Amino acid sequence: MHHETVKQGTNMTDIKFLDVVKWCKPVGALESQDVMVVEDIDGDFLTVRHLSTGKQDTEVATIFARDIKVVGHCSAYEPIADIIKRYISK
Repeated sequence: MHHETVKQGTNMTDIKFLDVVKWCKPVGALESQDVMVVEDIDGDFLTVRHLSTGKQDTEVATIFARDIKVVGHCSAYEPIADIIKRYISK
């Protein structure tokens, strides 16, 4: 049942630019509160901006799409604090 493992994460075709995503299986408090916004999609890889890591400048990283779930969507002009507030507990 190989397709079962693929179903655990988010379907890549469902992920769009500016989707708000979180970890499927967060490890620790930091990851469970990690709110990310999708900036680019390249096959199984996503470029995301971590909004809630507590750093002054938001961090950009490349992650596997299968490791995250889509929790919502935001606009490019929405304040970061509003996005975090809306999705931090999703």
